Amino acid sequence: MDRTVITILFGILIVIAIAALIYMIKVLSHVTVLVDSLNETAVEAGKTIVELRDTAIPIVKKTDITVDAVNAELMRIDGIISSFEETSERVSSVGETITGIVNAPTEIATGLADRFIHSWRAKKAVKNNRKGLQSNPNVLNSPVPKPKAGYYQVGVETAEDRADVTMKES
Repeated sequence: MDRTVITILFGILIVIAIAALIYMIKVLSHVTVLVDSLNETAVEAGKTIVELRDTAIPIVKKTDITVDAVNAELMRIDGIISSFEETSERVSSVGETITGIVNAPTEIATGLADRFIHSWRAKKAVKNNRKGLQSNPNVLNSPVPKPKAGYYQVGVETAEDRADVTMKES
């Protein structure tokens, strides 16, 4: 009995081993199919990466050239704007100078006329003072117009100053 049981057990083990071997062969065949599929996918990905690299490198180079050209144009425009600002400042300065030159004779003439009128009125007041100081005491308090602000102001401005001038000239 021992021998027959061992032979039966051994036969069962051989059947189980054969079934396990068949199952492993099936699994390995599926693994092989998966590895082949993975290999094909890797090859296609490699081709796609090479194509992408071959396409992307020229695009990146063209973009770099375009950015450099845009920067050069911006620098040129910046130079033009700076030149325009300098020219504008110079034109403004020249305009102020021309305005000063054009207005200077008018200001001088107005100042001289104001001085002349003021001087003439002061002399007239002195003459009137000499003639009728006793008869008209308000002469010293009469207003003498002042020259316009910003012009040359020369002469007597108050009644006390006129009285001092009158006494000095007498």
